[in-house]
Amino acid sequence: MNDIIIQARELKKVYRLYSKPQYRFLDMFGLLGQKRGAYTEHAALDRVDLDIRRGEKVAIIGRNGAGKSTLLKLITNVTEPTSGQLKVKGKVHALLQIGTGFHPDFTGRENVYAYLAQLGVTGKDADRKCAEIIDFAELEEYIDQPVKTYSTGMGARLMFSTSTAITPNLLVLDEVLGVGDAYFTHKSYERIRELCEGQGTTLLLVTHDLYSALNLCNRFIWLDRGKVRLDDNGKTVVHAYERSIRDQEEERLRQRRLTVLKENIKSSTETEALMYGQIRCCDRQPPQAPIHISHLRFLSDNTELAVLSTVDEAATQGIQIITEPGEGNWSQPLNWHDRPAREFSPHGSIYYRLPFIVNNRQVIEAAEAGNLQVEIGCYNNSSQYLELVLFHPDRIRQFSGKFTVVASPSWLDMRTTIEVYSDQLDQVSLPGEVVRYGQRAMEIVDVQFLNAEGEETFQFDIGSSMRVRLKYRLNDPSFCEFPTLLIAFQKDGVVRSHRFWTDQIQLAAKESKEGVIEVIADPLLLCRGSYAVTVSVFKEGYLTSYGPKRFFSANDQLYDMHSRAYEIVIKESIKYPLCNDAVFQHPSTWLLDGIKVTDSMPLKETFVTSKNQ
Repeated sequence: MNDIIIQARELKKVYRLYSKPQYRFLDMFGLLGQKRGAYTEHAALDRVDLDIRRGEKVAIIGRNGAGKSTLLKLITNVTEPTSGQLKVKGKVHALLQIGTGFHPDFTGRENVYAYLAQLGVTGKDADRKCAEIIDFAELEEYIDQPVKTYSTGMGARLMFSTSTAITPNLLVLDEVLGVGDAYFTHKSYERIRELCEGQGTTLLLVTHDLYSALNLCNRFIWLDRGKVRLDDNGKTVVHAYERSIRDQEEERLRQRRLTVLKENIKSSTETEALMYGQIRCCDRQPPQAPIHISHLRFLSDNTELAVLSTVDEAATQGIQIITEPGEGNWSQPLNWHDRPAREFSPHGSIYYRLPFIVNNRQVIEAAEAGNLQVEIGCYNNSSQYLELVLFHPDRIRQFSGKFTVVASPSWLDMRTTIEVYSDQLDQVSLPGEVVRYGQRAMEIVDVQFLNAEGEETFQFDIGSSMRVRLKYRLNDPSFCEFPTLLIAFQKDGVVRSHRFWTDQIQLAAKESKEGVIEVIADPLLLCRGSYAVTVSVFKEGYLTSYGPKRFFSANDQLYDMHSRAYEIVIKESIKYPLCNDAVFQHPSTWLLDGIKVTDSMPLKETFVTSKNQ
């Protein structure tokens, strides 16, 4: 217990959201009373339990409004909790917002001296510290100019340098490092590491830059709607958060779809009855083998409420199938073993779902009453687990039912009860699992790392030969393009390092739906260490096109990505004594089905660095 510097128990902070500005004024003076409708309450933090120990480097992540800054304000005593307990030990230095504590009309030097004075540092000690701060911030030319004339980056440099000049027990940073340039950001990270590892300072860092935080923090806390969604090591939490971004994008599209439908329905009673639904695999991945679905039926006490025929619109009542490209994985109608049906396609959407809309009030009422059953007609070649999820119009409640679809040589009509969906974090992938994203028009089905003798291995010497073998499959029968293949390496699973990539290999499903792509690096120019490897395939021309790129987990231009799924170890070599890390396009040779296609770039001796560099 002695090394716990922050302890929170049932910590809660509630803010009042006023319907009119004057109500806030009246409440400040205790004159609002219990006026009905004057305000609503929002729990920015909701019963948070935390123990943070001395010397830990903790990143706090989450969406805007998740409660990150509120937590920091409570820890730094900027505001008081509504309920619960919070204990903070030792000196706290906080940099919560650019400009806080610095007077814009004072010079940089005057602000530094004022900051040091409030910490009790005066005289020669203050002069020495001020010189150190100016030197670290590299603002010698501007230090005697008013702070209001500084750029945002210059102000951040000065304030960060000042905040870290005195070794605190707890250093709190809220999104302030991102405003500096890359050079100063790296310099700041090194200063923080020195404080934490050498001086025992505890770091709390709020940021949206997940991957920079991975370079610095070994513990991540993910806040979502005021609660701790996940508290674990950085890699585990970042994997989970990446998947949540895809879920957020799916929610946005779902609400957009409902909004459009509501605008097209004139009856207000019908509008209120709209409910979005989807069928998906329980692991949120494409089906392992083709699944064919003929119909859905919603029932209550064995009375049919609504029915969906995936092919026959005339036989459909109260349910509308969504087949627009990119929104789901419904195939075209087909006849399968004497039934009209649609297939759960392995490609077509990054969300791996079969979406539909329910427009029936009785279905919603039965779900709310816990008296709703669903029947699904399935034909499947292997055992799989399906889940049907209904999203309530209030955007808060969800309902679900699960099916165990066993392999069968005939159609199965299965029923299950729809229950309240537990809004918990999806199961985080365990170490060793392949975390995948993409819409799978093309997919990588196997990855192997081979040495010069063709033996599979995960350990290589610097300067040896590495062959990466990718077995691919084209799921879209119309696929014909030059996709971009990228193999990226992250040293220690965090720092972006080397990569292999090419967009010079043409693949066409009409010629071959499966094949092998290989890339050879000889000599291998990765520095000594452990590397996490990500294998990706993007749509032709996407990565080299102009404009911002969407986050990969919610990007329909991504065909397949095995995210940080493999680990290799590079050992020291006498012949190639590489000693400095760099990020560069690694020279390599690409082969398609054993035939050389292209060199990514000519091999040059300049990539072989010496110990003198």
